[in-house]
Amino acid sequence: MFTGKYENTINSISQVIKFCFQLCIFFGAVITIFYCGYIDYYPTGLTLGDTLFFIVASLAFAFVYTLIFLVLLSTGITISPFLRWVQPLIIWMITIVFKLKKRNVIIKKIDFPLVSGSYSIFALIGVIFLLLISSMIAKDPYKAFTMFFSSLGMGMLFGMLHTKPRLKVYKEGWAKKVKLGIFLLAYLVPLFMIEARGSFLNQSMQLIGVRSEQNVIQLTKRHTNFLSSNGVKYLSKTNSGEGLYDNVTILFRGIGANTVIKLQGFTTIVPSNDIIVGKAKEA
Repeated sequence: MFTGKYENTINSISQVIKFCFQLCIFFGAVITIFYCGYIDYYPTGLTLGDTLFFIVASLAFAFVYTLIFLVLLSTGITISPFLRWVQPLIIWMITIVFKLKKRNVIIKKIDFPLVSGSYSIFALIGVIFLLLISSMIAKDPYKAFTMFFSSLGMGMLFGMLHTKPRLKVYKEGWAKKVKLGIFLLAYLVPLFMIEARGSFLNQSMQLIGVRSEQNVIQLTKRHTNFLSSNGVKYLSKTNSGEGLYDNVTILFRGIGANTVIKLQGFTTIVPSNDIIVGKAKEA
């Protein structure tokens, strides 16, 4: 993906995607473990099917996260000519500020590569994403600007990957480590965009499918009575005593024999066979 005379760390698009995918699978597993500690629940009664679900969920997270990364990278590549154009102005402004403070500063220019040929497909994806961001400004300006500045940061890192260090003599191994560090930093950029929508753990678990919000559930009579005794009110009740609740957050499901729910500030664990989960109709 990253071509040029300083290409050492990443040799092809397939290597980048493979690296991203493997790293995301690891992230998916680690995030799930951290999330279990966050909600103070670790699943029990795991079966082979649960293990397969966990693997598939981690793969799903890997796919979605890698897709977000590649889209942001493409947008960063699209924005990079603009960054190259405004770079002299930014350097001039920084220099003026340091001169006013009577301090010397040496600024190394970022060598943004020309967006041509090999980058055309990424530029096309970037243009589409920029149009999407533009359409979101009126509806959700915070999210739109978060995505734009995430793309801007990706564009800066894209340029840094192609920038030769100031030192005239440097070890090739050191240069590889620097480029790998920049790449890993770029890979973390989507985290800021995900975090902007809420807790990173919560958003990640929603991507995996373990967590879900704004649900309607129906519980068996004994669980309905238990919730009522703890001050949790039901929306309605069936003739057989089963309670119906809305605005329920499913904290954990799909792995193990139980489902963890949170409603009206109260958290409880319910056997998955004792709960029916649905989604409310959108207005």
